Amino acid sequence: MKRYASHFLYLPECGYLKQHVVETEMGKMVRVFPLTEEIEDVE
Repeated sequence: MKRYASHFLYLPECGYLKQHVVETEMGKMVRVFPLTEEIEDVE
C-alpha cells in the first residue's frame, strides 16, 4: 500500500479536490481522503 499526497487532484466523478491523499494497492486506487494532518508513509 502506498499513499500519495496531492495539492490538487482531479477525479472525473468529483471534479477537483484540494489537499487529498490517494491510497493505492497493487497499482490501483483504493481510496481517497482529505489530508488534514501529517500521516506517516505519505509521499
